[in-house]
Amino acid sequence: MDDAKDAIRRRLAQVKTFLAQEAPPKLSESDTKANFIEPVVAALGWEGIGVVTREYYVRNSQEFIDYVMTGPSGLLLAIEAKPLGTDLTDKHAAQLIQYCAVEGIEWAALTNGRELQFFNTFLKPDLAAKRVLRLDLLAFNSDAEFDALFAQVWQLSRESMTTPRGVRTWLNQRRLDTALRAILLDAGSPTIRYLRKALAEAEISATSQDLAQWFRSHLGSPITALTIPPRSETEFRKVGPPSDDPSPAPRDVPPAGNVQDRIGVKRPAGASAENAAAPLFNALRRAVDRRLPGTAWRTTKYYVAAEVDGHTFLAVKLRRDRLVLGLVLPPDLADPRLFDNAGQFNWGRMTKVARIADEADIDANLLALVAAARSSATSGARGKAYHGVTLRDLIDAGVLQAGTTLVFVAQGGREAAKAGLTPAGEIEWQGQTFRSPSDRAFGSLIGRMTFNGWTHWHADLPEGRESLADIRARMQERARTRASGDAPPAEQLA
Repeated sequence: MDDAKDAIRRRLAQVKTFLAQEAPPKLSESDTKANFIEPVVAALGWEGIGVVTREYYVRNSQEFIDYVMTGPSGLLLAIEAKPLGTDLTDKHAAQLIQYCAVEGIEWAALTNGRELQFFNTFLKPDLAAKRVLRLDLLAFNSDAEFDALFAQVWQLSRESMTTPRGVRTWLNQRRLDTALRAILLDAGSPTIRYLRKALAEAEISATSQDLAQWFRSHLGSPITALTIPPRSETEFRKVGPPSDDPSPAPRDVPPAGNVQDRIGVKRPAGASAENAAAPLFNALRRAVDRRLPGTAWRTTKYYVAAEVDGHTFLAVKLRRDRLVLGLVLPPDLADPRLFDNAGQFNWGRMTKVARIADEADIDANLLALVAAARSSATSGARGKAYHGVTLRDLIDAGVLQAGTTLVFVAQGGREAAKAGLTPAGEIEWQGQTFRSPSDRAFGSLIGRMTFNGWTHWHADLPEGRESLADIRARMQERARTRASGDAPPAEQLA
């Protein structure tokens, strides 16, 4: 293991040196693999004929996985590589996981030579749950920091993957740690209520908040802490405003430390060595994590964002001596702490703004607003083309029946796929289920990453083939007619 540690550290140091250039040349995916990824893969023990398959062909997809590793029990690990400097997106991750689902591969990794994302593809229910690790491979400047980083990277090694107390034990411990913290730090959990009752029987008075605070102060650091740092304020300023969908590069935020020193690159001109807002941000993050377990942190091109289940509810801009918070809240919500978003955030969902100048501002009232933003984001998160109707709604309304044959009609009238409709309102195709007609995971399998599934999917009905969009429109028209009190006979709507 020591030889592997030394080899990986040397290779990552080369990545640091390469990126520290004034204008590093753009690398292709092939060069990134040859110079930075394959040496690390080999150091982790994955080498040899029959152990590593390059350009592994995925059945029925006409696509390839860059590397698939084989062990005594069969296919163990899939690794997909991207060029150094390329953002690793959820689209990349979802595509890789779909490939693994087809081939029955449990573990998967996505990397660009600097960032590493690790997945257990068998975990449910969504991409966030499957992503068990996300690391900035360059976030070390000391032996202790590298040792901590290497301990995480080693879980992808051949040794860890093929020993009984290897990666599976590591994952179970991480999940156990997360689950117990969510229970013990939640003042409203049944466990806290039980403990409060047990203490009362012993004539010890304690509120639920007292118990949660006790656990908070006595628990050590989470073993699930990740090491993807945020960018500095200067980095935020030197790029333009983000698009309406700020999701290109999900990255978790470390608990503390100067941003530029942690990632090992040159500090931008004009950036101070100590940004007064950094400790304030760390205090905010700790408070949000305590109040809202399960929050994921990432950087966009302009600010740090907090999300849950893929829905961003908080955006934080680091100023020199304060934080500016963008919150996903109802536009008509009034609170002394809130201002309307008048240009602070170029993102329509950030309707309200709050400002933090010191840790005293991170009080119960502010955290209640953040919690309300999280609730608002998850309950109202729909795309611009959302019509308020799901396939299950069509079944419940009786305009579609479970078991109906669905046909994906591509341009020119070509039938690209034939599927079934499940009782739960999901599309079942080749052993996989898709919740939405426009599910990107399905699109990736047929070579169409973006499409309007409501117009492409058609239902084979007794009276003929009809698009889901037309069926949906028919149901909505029925609802409008009934609401007006002028409902025609049912046979006219069938």
